[in-house]
Amino acid sequence: IIPSLYEFNLVRKDGQKRRVEISSTVIKDSKKRIKTVAHLRDITERKIFEDRIKSSLHEKEVLLREIHHRVKNNLQIISSLLNLQSGHIKDKELLGIFQESRRRVRSMALVHEKLYQSENLSRIDFSQYLKSLTRSLFQMYGINPGRISLKIDVKDVFFDINTAVPCGLLLSELVSNSLKHAFPKGRKGEVSIEMSPYEEDRIKLIVKDNGIGLHKDLDFKNTESFGLQLVNMLTQQLQGEMEVKNKGGTAFIIYFKKLRYPNKE
Repeated sequence: IIPSLYEFNLVRKDGQKRRVEISSTVIKDSKKRIKTVAHLRDITERKIFEDRIKSSLHEKEVLLREIHHRVKNNLQIISSLLNLQSGHIKDKELLGIFQESRRRVRSMALVHEKLYQSENLSRIDFSQYLKSLTRSLFQMYGINPGRISLKIDVKDVFFDINTAVPCGLLLSELVSNSLKHAFPKGRKGEVSIEMSPYEEDRIKLIVKDNGIGLHKDLDFKNTESFGLQLVNMLTQQLQGEMEVKNKGGTAFIIYFKKLRYPNKE
């Protein structure tokens, strides 16, 4: 028989208020008579202690949200400064470096923005993050969605900040690479992102396009391209493995781990 548990307030004869817990259980004795056994306990001190813990946790959560909000704002300021400075740069190569730096800063700022907005500070809904990130990238490169379409298939994927930042940067590099190089001269096409849980604490990520593909002689693990170097570094940071398929476009397939603590290496 399942016992019943109730809490209520009592006022003692001296006027002091106490919180009381009463548990009752219905039992049958040897003669099959039904009896109720009740136990009354004063839980006032326990409730006071619980309220203090809840208050402390709430204060810490408010502080963490404020930290993420300020980090996001600071990163946005850096992004704005890079954008402002790039307006005075005449050299196209140097201008491109500033713009790419701004894009990477923006992808990190988005992580902190999503954490600030999240109900759970330890979990970022990566599907929502990706929608914001790719929308920002399409705007940055002036891409017409009617020319290059985007398909996102990400379900039930949640990361903490330790995984979200490197994974966000990784996706920013791969999607940017497709938008910049896969569809030259107004060519139409599609970029797709697939992400799903794979085995215990592992994620499978596929970023692919149906563009012109990589150069057949390109060694993506040994390249002078800073973007691809960064992709390799971020894959290693996520303790992942990457393979590239270069048929009918380009597909980057990456298996990586959810990082649950800062990488100390």
